[in-house]
Amino acid sequence: MLPILIQLSDSRQLTISKKEVLRYLGVKESNDQLDDLIEKAIDSVHSTVSLKASYIRVPILVEGEEVDFGFDKVKSQSLAKNLKECKEAFVFVASLGVLNDKAIEKNFKLDRLNGAIFDCVSTTLIESFCDYINEYFGEKNVLRPRFSPGYGDFSIEHQRSILSVLDAYKNVGITLTDSLMMIPSKSVTAVVGIL
Repeated sequence: MLPILIQLSDSRQLTISKKEVLRYLGVKESNDQLDDLIEKAIDSVHSTVSLKASYIRVPILVEGEEVDFGFDKVKSQSLAKNLKECKEAFVFVASLGVLNDKAIEKNFKLDRLNGAIFDCVSTTLIESFCDYINEYFGEKNVLRPRFSPGYGDFSIEHQRSILSVLDAYKNVGITLTDSLMMIPSKSVTAVVGIL
């Protein structure tokens, strides 16, 4: 089973919700100055991303609290509940790319507030890219909500097997640290059940 690649050449076709950016910033209400800073960060973020994803569609077997993906067995009550009644799933990884990480670091060095805003805009964009991928999967399938390692009792340890089966370094440019964090940091792995 070879991973299938998705590349999006124009990130501007994705929505970056100011409301979501504010939520990531921990701000309930905005003002004109903050709105202006967010708009500038949105414009800037688009020039720093290389949107890439890799996915496979696999048969799965859910038994009790265990999900067998063929390439990995996951013991997780919350994942098993999410995938109940599913016989197949999409497994994917998506990333904004390494230039985005460098831009986040640079912005933090220049100004902490602008760095935080740039970081939150980037987080909002990777989530929007994941939504785009879900919509792509959903064109011909009825799906369960996406579910990522580290959520609930779905151990982050499973990042290793997911990135390996997706050949994530070659296809998307993602590596994994000893502490199981992905580089580039604005990267997401997820499982989407198919009903």
